[in-house]
Amino acid sequence: MNAVCSQNTMDVACFCPACGELLTSPVEGSSFAVTCPSCRRLPWCHVIRQKQSLRILISPEIVPQIEDIDRFASLYLQPDWDGSVICDLGALDTVPSLLWARLLVLNKRVRCAQHRLVLCWKSSVVREEFFTLNLNRVFEFEDEPT
Repeated sequence: MNAVCSQNTMDVACFCPACGELLTSPVEGSSFAVTCPSCRRLPWCHVIRQKQSLRILISPEIVPQIEDIDRFASLYLQPDWDGSVICDLGALDTVPSLLWARLLVLNKRVRCAQHRLVLCWKSSVVREEFFTLNLNRVFEFEDEPT
């Protein structure tokens, strides 16, 4: 296991997925119900820039629209950037089927931009859903240590 999902997210800046604005709420334990001060949108994720990756903490409350994913891709998946996108499902106890569908769209956008998407989670239920749906054939993943 390469431990990309176990990196600490404390004391790091997080950004709005829609406009790139710095979000003022703390990352760990934060509520996704706080709107971005710039674009006034509720974030479907928090974006954390790390050395060679973008870590996106997925909201348990909001399923992104395809337009939200396209906006994220155009803002963050630049051709001159060489890194991975870590999709952190750690805040979710279960994943609605619509979110799995949106993650498939995100995976396509990330791969088209010549990057890789790695999913990680903490919930055993999310892990079970992932394998029951045979998503291990489509996504890269890493089990997060509990």
